[in-house]
Amino acid sequence: MSDMSVFLDMIIIGGGVYMLYGALALRKGEIVANILLPRNVSADRLKDKEGFIKAIFMKLLVLSIVTVLAGAAILINDMVDGFVWINAVAYVAFFAAIIVYGVAIKKAHKEFL
Repeated sequence: MSDMSVFLDMIIIGGGVYMLYGALALRKGEIVANILLPRNVSADRLKDKEGFIKAIFMKLLVLSIVTVLAGAAILINDMVDGFVWINAVAYVAFFAAIIVYGVAIKKAHKEFL
């Protein structure tokens, strides 16, 4: 375990927590623009704000939970010098969630912007 791997694991966990914040804000009807919208695009440009929230909320929530859990699993596994396969499974789950979310957000942008 190196300091750099612990640092990167913490960044992954922090990103997951930030995405979780964005998902919880969506639940309240608020859109965290820098998570959900392209740069320099305001939430005011959405054609159907409620439809956008409905389309993306669950995907963002799942991504945030997978990210936090994967980061925590990798961090703990690195700290105890565990099994390599645990890190592999966590990274695969993390990247799969990112791909699914990326496709969903791109589709939502096309539909609602």
